[in-house]
Amino acid sequence: MTERIAQMYYKMILPAIKKGACGCVYTQLSDVEDEVNGLYTYDRQVCKVIKDKMQQVAKNLYGEMEQC
Repeated sequence: MTERIAQMYYKMILPAIKKGACGCVYTQLSDVEDEVNGLYTYDRQVCKVIKDKMQQVAKNLYGEMEQC
């Protein structure tokens, strides 16, 4: 899951920032009753992504935004 999210940010969000986008929001922080696409499980006890990797993605995006 971590790699898919990182790829999405690098392939979709980063180019959008270079074209003028000024932010992005990931709205599904945890799973809900019928969906399992959150970063955390339904009970919020287990993080389903590698935190260090996601922090690096966020730093890269932030750095790109600072250059705009």
